[in-house]
Amino acid sequence: MVDSGNLNDRSSLVHFIWSRDDDIAAAREAGVTVVHCPQSNLMLGAGICPVLREAGIRVAFGTDGSNCGPANYLENLRLATGLMRLTEPDFEKWPDSDVVLKEAYAAGARAAGWPGETGEIAPGARADLVVFHPLAHLHRPMEDPYRHLLHYENGGSVESVWVDGRMLVEDGRVVTIDEDALTDEAEEISARRRASLPPEAAARAQRSAFRSVIPEQLAADAGMERRVSLR
Repeated sequence: MVDSGNLNDRSSLVHFIWSRDDDIAAAREAGVTVVHCPQSNLMLGAGICPVLREAGIRVAFGTDGSNCGPANYLENLRLATGLMRLTEPDFEKWPDSDVVLKEAYAAGARAAGWPGETGEIAPGARADLVVFHPLAHLHRPMEDPYRHLLHYENGGSVESVWVDGRMLVEDGRVVTIDEDALTDEAEEISARRRASLPPEAAARAQRSAFRSVIPEQLAADAGMERRVSLR
């Protein structure tokens, strides 16, 4: 794909779990951004994305679909940091919290096609800002704010949000939509879907296909291991 020009520095590869050394080398050569979705990967048992920082590959983070865990960006960063520490035994190679946050936001901006425009606070960048309440119980007593943000924040301390200079959240509430009405509508849609196709029936309809494919693939020798085995 590199030779054909289908991969370049504007490309993003999502998940990138089952990647060989030559795949990683090709991604580095093309300058792509890998989008790591640790919550989704863990929930679905898909495997662990290899540590790519030392390979010189930008790593952004994603939440995947709404059925793959909470759409909480910081939670995904936290999970990725924990997995990094389990897969890299040399603790001196673990990046500090400020490095994780800065690299993640910068790589996320690049994956979205807005490098230098967002993902950082700098002259000329868009006014995309999130304000966290520093006196929330999660952050008291506070020492290093980067460590608190990465390892403790769950979204409950968000006070205000601006996107491109426009306030979208004020005092913890979205101001552009009626959240309660939207949630009620989503509940109604979910109830109709459950009535038309109960979850048990949907699972039974797909079980036979997945039951044969998944064990067969896991038993095959892929030349690498991306799953955890406890002995």
